[in-house]
Amino acid sequence: EIYFLVEDTEEEEFSGPQDLRASALCHTELLPRSKFLCTLIHSKLLTQKWPVPESMLQRVKGLLPAGRLAVKVNFPDGTPAEGTSVAVSMFPPTETSFWVTKAGADGACRIKVPLHEPHVVRVWDENHMVVQERQILLTQRAVAVEEFTTDVALVLFVLP
Repeated sequence: EIYFLVEDTEEEEFSGPQDLRASALCHTELLPRSKFLCTLIHSKLLTQKWPVPESMLQRVKGLLPAGRLAVKVNFPDGTPAEGTSVAVSMFPPTETSFWVTKAGADGACRIKVPLHEPHVVRVWDENHMVVQERQILLTQRAVAVEEFTTDVALVLFVLP
């Protein structure tokens, strides 16, 4: 039997898909008195077959824990840009891989995204900035921080 064992470090402050490890082909359970998730990804006893390497890689890739992305938006003077819209989508985008949220009072939002998948981060605000975007690839579970700065806008005069 082949098991996938990973430390359970889920944090409530990050938003995103409810369960990135869900699969009809595997069973996940929390081990008693531990912080590890143990998932059976292949059983020769149950299937009477040796594992196929390609399908094993796909299953392990689907079981990888989520990466944690923090997107921070500031005004040019360094103060946080509260309420800025942030969208994260997989690249190329799919119907279920698109998350939109707003930056909090600290100008940041925190999102869980799958590891080893390219993503596009878009940031915009109707009053302060045009759309800015970057392509990212998370390869570690550590928190990755992407920082954006709003555009400088000057009002020269106002017509009555």
